[in-house]
Amino acid sequence: MFSSRLLSFPMVCLLLIFPAAVKAADNGATVKSVDGELQLLLPEGWESNDIHSGETQILASNRAKHEFVSVISIAAADFAGTFAEYAASRQRAVKASLVDAKASDGKTVQINGHPAIQYEIHGTLLKGGIKIGYLLSILQMPKHIVQMAAWTTESHFALNAAEFARLPQGLTEVGAPVH
Repeated sequence: MFSSRLLSFPMVCLLLIFPAAVKAADNGATVKSVDGELQLLLPEGWESNDIHSGETQILASNRAKHEFVSVISIAAADFAGTFAEYAASRQRAVKASLVDAKASDGKTVQINGHPAIQYEIHGTLLKGGIKIGYLLSILQMPKHIVQMAAWTTESHFALNAAEFARLPQGLTEVGAPVH
């Protein structure tokens, strides 16, 4: 059910190759999701992208550093099963979109007081042959289950990993108290 949503975000890697419509973000700018229910505080140098593929709610990039992020969510009320099972299914779906994919075990963390599971995933895109590294964060928020995928080319992953780890801390539900 959710794999079609997930498979759409690797295609956004075309941002690596083709220009996209962007909105410059001031330092500390907050970008709202397409449905207006989530918001992400963008780090300095990041821009909101107007390209939304499938169920993507937020898409942003820092082209100078070859960094990209995609946010997809489902309503918590529509969620069935365990959070860990859902997170593992998202990790498998990302791996399925790559050739020679390798993924870390899920790391259970708290992000802004919300349970989260993070995976580091590396491989080559099925379409285009570009080597990519992802930090996939799955967050269980009060109203949403959120999938945040931050990615870059493999040669830039180590340089960008710390910023990718900080990105989910800027994600909040609109109207929710900030932790």
